[in-house]
Amino acid sequence: MAGRLAIDFGTSNTAFALWNPDTQEAEVFSLPAYARAHLCQGERYEVVPSLIHYESALVQWIGNQVLERGLYESTTTFRWLKRYLMQRSPASISVENQPISYAEAARKFLQTLLLFAAEEKGIAPDEEIMLTVPVESMEYYTHWLEETVQGVWRGGFRIVDEPTAALLGYGEKLQPGDIYGIFDFGGGTLDVAIVRVQMPAEGELPTLTTLGKAGDTIGGSDIDKYLLEFCLQSYSGSDLLGLRSLFLAECERAKEKLSYELHTHLHIFIPTTGEVLIQDISRTQMEDILKKKGFYRRIHEVLDRAVADLGQKGYEPSQVQKWVMTGGASLIPSVQELLKERVGEEKVSVHRPFDAVVRGAASLLGGASLYDYIQHDYAIRHVNPQTRQYEYEVIVRRGTRYPYKSDTSYFIRATWPHQQRMGLNIFEVRQRSLHPHREVEIQYDEKGHLQLSSKPAPESSFYFWLNEKNPTFLQADPPAQEGEKVFEVRFGVDEKKRLTIDVRNLRQGGKWIYQGFPVVKLT
Repeated sequence: MAGRLAIDFGTSNTAFALWNPDTQEAEVFSLPAYARAHLCQGERYEVVPSLIHYESALVQWIGNQVLERGLYESTTTFRWLKRYLMQRSPASISVENQPISYAEAARKFLQTLLLFAAEEKGIAPDEEIMLTVPVESMEYYTHWLEETVQGVWRGGFRIVDEPTAALLGYGEKLQPGDIYGIFDFGGGTLDVAIVRVQMPAEGELPTLTTLGKAGDTIGGSDIDKYLLEFCLQSYSGSDLLGLRSLFLAECERAKEKLSYELHTHLHIFIPTTGEVLIQDISRTQMEDILKKKGFYRRIHEVLDRAVADLGQKGYEPSQVQKWVMTGGASLIPSVQELLKERVGEEKVSVHRPFDAVVRGAASLLGGASLYDYIQHDYAIRHVNPQTRQYEYEVIVRRGTRYPYKSDTSYFIRATWPHQQRMGLNIFEVRQRSLHPHREVEIQYDEKGHLQLSSKPAPESSFYFWLNEKNPTFLQADPPAQEGEKVFEVRFGVDEKKRLTIDVRNLRQGGKWIYQGFPVVKLT
């Protein structure tokens, strides 16, 4: 069955689907050489564990091959690849005395699966494919995906936010005007999106407009680490570093088991001493740990931000008719209860945790349309001549629908005689809470009764320098005179949600040097 390919690269699992033009449906498929089966509410899912093990620099095992060979705990097995990428971690693992970064390992993992899937399903290498990204992904992650795909693929690709794709993949009977919430909770990210169904043209799939969205780099892998800390409290041995991977794998199994059972235990054999460690743990204990770690609070804060977006567009939370949950961490009972208590049990549905995102991504390839907006501001940095301090001017605002072209021009002048190198410092701006807790206000009504109200903590801005390695990317030839206006610059956002730049050389008759060029490529 040939068709357009969609890939959902997740922290824990990676899934594949095709848009079948004959049946006009998205069809999830398995890669038997790498996939592992899951049973959820009586339905079988086959996904590829996001794992790669390096036997040597030339020999690797991928996905379920790692688990079948008992290599999950190996020191040369890469786990949580996407989590490390999202955090832009410089971490690496030594293989035959050569360091391999998580970005390199993730690229090998994804390229191998892409080529295998294309060959398995007879997909031409010039076909367009669809990739999914978390709501909170920064531009460098999208750029990493682009480079990874283009390294082995001739066809084009598109990007879609994971939670919005999930709604299309959930199989809901969408009606114009309906408002849905999507709660996508995986191994490394939590993404929440609120969308409104638009009236489709005759014979077309639904169009979605995003009304609110927010995310956080928190997920099931955090729970594994919390359980690890809990287990090591009762162990007095000295070889803690060597035990971490052993414990972590067992903690992940315990977490999954507690989604269905009230009690379980961790059973660890320590090969260096022959000792067997057994740690009992209940679902209640795990929930207490999560509460103390602020796990549930962070979920509430993401929901608060998405709902705040919704309110800015003139809608009330009560207008959200249904919430769908997806991602492995959405199977945790206390997480389901949190959402049900907040929005109403009757509004929450969870039955496609592993494949809703990739199904939706494939349906977008088939013709479903999506109006979306960018999640972060983009800004240029300059020095205030009075204060001599850095200041930032927003060039494209958060909430701007894309693709987008600005008609605002910025002019670059020479600041000293015979200047050759010129440019701009361009930043992607992310908002983050100033304080880890929510603020609570105490007030009294007219009758003197005490009332409490809470709101998200105030936010500060985190600035990610997109072109840090190449801020002076423009060349004045011949050199410019002091005060001379040399270049005109305009910005936009392309269909892949990347900031783009148009540049004209004013001294060469307004010749365009760049048009629609992704800023992240300036690095």
